[in-house]
Amino acid sequence: MFCPNCGTKNEDDAVFCGNCGTKLNLDDFNETLNAAANETAEAADVANQAADTVDEVANQATEAVDEVANQATDAFVNQEAQPVQEAQGFANGFDPNANQNFNNGFDPNANQNFNNGFDPNANQNFNNGFDPNANQNFNNGYAPNYANNGYNQAPYQQQPAKPFKLNKKIVGIAVAVVAVIVAIVAFVSIGKAGVDYKKTAKKYVTAIEQCDWDTAYDLINLPDSEFLTKEALINAHADATGEKVTGITVSDAYSTAGSTKGSVTVKVTYSTATSNGNQSTYVLSQTNDKYLLFFKKYKVSSEGLVYKDTTIQVPKGCTLSINGVEVKSDYIKADNSSYGSYYDSYVIPYIFAGDNKIKLTSDVAEDYETTISVSYDESVKSISYSDLSFTDDAEKAAMEKAQSDIATIAKAAYEKKSYSDIKSLVSSEADVEDEYNDLVEDFHSASGSLYTRDVTSYDLSAIKPTVGTKYFTLTDEGAPKMRIYLGYTLSGKYKYTGYGSEEEKSGSYTYNSYYYIDYVYEDGEWLIDDVYLNFYFY
Repeated sequence: MFCPNCGTKNEDDAVFCGNCGTKLNLDDFNETLNAAANETAEAADVANQAADTVDEVANQATEAVDEVANQATDAFVNQEAQPVQEAQGFANGFDPNANQNFNNGFDPNANQNFNNGFDPNANQNFNNGFDPNANQNFNNGYAPNYANNGYNQAPYQQQPAKPFKLNKKIVGIAVAVVAVIVAIVAFVSIGKAGVDYKKTAKKYVTAIEQCDWDTAYDLINLPDSEFLTKEALINAHADATGEKVTGITVSDAYSTAGSTKGSVTVKVTYSTATSNGNQSTYVLSQTNDKYLLFFKKYKVSSEGLVYKDTTIQVPKGCTLSINGVEVKSDYIKADNSSYGSYYDSYVIPYIFAGDNKIKLTSDVAEDYETTISVSYDESVKSISYSDLSFTDDAEKAAMEKAQSDIATIAKAAYEKKSYSDIKSLVSSEADVEDEYNDLVEDFHSASGSLYTRDVTSYDLSAIKPTVGTKYFTLTDEGAPKMRIYLGYTLSGKYKYTGYGSEEEKSGSYTYNSYYYIDYVYEDGEWLIDDVYLNFYFY
């Protein structure tokens, strides 16, 4: 076993390093080696992915270098083809073209037949007393434009061309091309590594297992929907607790969805503190999101993570929220069935798979929270109105309204007012005119009967309202309804007429909580839906 600190080889069963004393932990060391191996494999994948791009860049760079080389060659040829400027005008102090006009007093063609007493080849060995190379450094006392005047002269020789030197501009271009190649290769390598789908899958699994929902959300390729926000995902899993992920590996796999262009399938294997060898398969797709402006990012496909067209049925009059997002009434689907009289059906285009937090709120009902689990498209979830209960404030408001309304109704009945005078107390969907007319007769018997009672004074006291409906109920029109029982005492005086006599009488009667008024919540207030009262006290 090698020490992970200093690298010293130790015995396989050693507990501490014999060199540095570091505690040897085989599991940790093996895990480190495995991690290193995984990183090496990932680096190889990145290199392979960048190869095609690098080849293309290299071809382009080669063409650029060839162009530079061609420019350099042309410059060299042009320079070599031109004689040195000094050689064009001077030849070691003598005019190299002098013999074209002067022949040193001799016929230039004389030597064709006569030697004139001279050996024509003599000058090959004798220099007339002069060094034939002297003119390279001296003018021999003659002006540079004088004729040769009988002196032998070395034939004109062109000066050697100067050595070719690369132009600074050409060198700069070549250096720039090399720098561009290096930069492009580095850019491509970094870009490919930044969008590696296996790294994306590894980050995603690690994030969801460790409940890092903020990171997980950014790695999912989600459709546009107000119910698929980052806050919605966080709220949906607010109660979850995560575990550290170890030994995670990602390998290529196959699926029909992952075989389409721009998509891949991977299998992720990992362990946590409570379970080993966990495996999950994911499809990742290229998106329009860019890394470094050019490289398309891979994200985990929303298939299996998001479901479509989920229906959530809630009692009418309630406001629905999903994972903290309030659902607008635009999502309510028309329902003409009898069931639709009591419930609103919200159709949600997209919702996260698994648990979703549902909340119902109402002006008169306690907030209700529950969790629904969604596992397939077009699923239907319902919340019954029996799950709801009225708030204390709603009950108090209804009881106060009943206490006020019974007094108003009694006064109107005693004064024989018409039903229209109390209609403002009644719901637009209700009709209690007959019940009201009966109460008028309780105070004033109808004429023509064998005997009549005509109340001349009354007192309504000890009114005690009691909530009779502790759970949430709805009318046929889908409005919240509450029954209030009333206990009260009615006393007073009345004129009794019957059987040929007439007399003044008084009486009193206490009613226990048997009679009631039914209320419906409409337009922000409690209105009468039904009445069952009695005003006899004799």
